[in-house]
Amino acid sequence: AKTGLAGLTGSMIREGGTATLTAEDFDEKVDFLAADISSFVGDTKAGASLNCLSSVLDPSLDLFFDMMRSPRFQQSRIDNEKSNTLEEMKQRNDDAGTILGREWRWLLYGESHFSSRESTKTSIDAITREDMIDFHKKYFRPESMIIAVSGDVTARDITSLEQQSGNP
Repeated sequence: AKTGLAGLTGSMIREGGTATLTAEDFDEKVDFLAADISSFVGDTKAGASLNCLSSVLDPSLDLFFDMMRSPRFQQSRIDNEKSNTLEEMKQRNDDAGTILGREWRWLLYGESHFSSRESTKTSIDAITREDMIDFHKKYFRPESMIIAVSGDVTARDITSLEQQSGNP
């Protein structure tokens, strides 16, 4: 009854602020650091990423882990994202590739398979902030995450930041 909850939660982890920062304050801090932070949930996987200069790695990681641990799910941003989703739904039959992909999944897996289900206005409207909080608590857990680091840092740099901040 709440098809679209995972995807909406995935985008709102990044877009909805944190327990300590409003969405606008979080955006401002990320922009000040010239960092790129994102999150998503797809059909079979979820992810989040941080891209920043090594000179601002420590404050960027603090923001990233704050976002991952305690997203705010700010209601004004949820309302905006739901509105955008409903607008996108109005256009999902305008692109032949989108139609082909949907029909292919229906033929391959059947209409009831999780990857074949399409959100509706009713299912999007039914999603609440509390649903997103519950989804996040259930699925965004340290034991189900893999962290990969690349760039102008060493393993020692990262582990020393971990020890200083207590981040996983």
